[in-house]
Amino acid sequence: MSERKANSIKIERGRRVNFPRKRQKRVRIANMFLDQDRPIKRGNILGDFEWRRTHEAPLSSKEIVPLIKGYLQSRDIDPEEVTAQYDKYTGCSMCPCSPGFKVFVPIPEEGSGAYRTDDIWLTLEE
Repeated sequence: MSERKANSIKIERGRRVNFPRKRQKRVRIANMFLDQDRPIKRGNILGDFEWRRTHEAPLSSKEIVPLIKGYLQSRDIDPEEVTAQYDKYTGCSMCPCSPGFKVFVPIPEEGSGAYRTDDIWLTLEE
């Protein structure tokens, strides 16, 4: 399998802050969305409703982490500790309007504290 590269990366610093519970083992630090060819971009609103319900992950979770290695290093996070999980409800918990990947890191044992959740948009090379 050839390694995919990101053509462009846009990061929006998060306005959401997570305060993990004591039982949590990991916390979400980012929501990652792939800029894809959705039917809504061609003006097909009804087609986009169907796309959202039936859309599957375009990449595996293991392929996601190398794409955002620079972002992780800018936040002093070891890419080896990061996990990503695809979810149709990544950007909105009410409907599958913004499918993407949730990026998680383990919570350090020293204490939890607050974690900012950033939004990342990737455009992949073809």
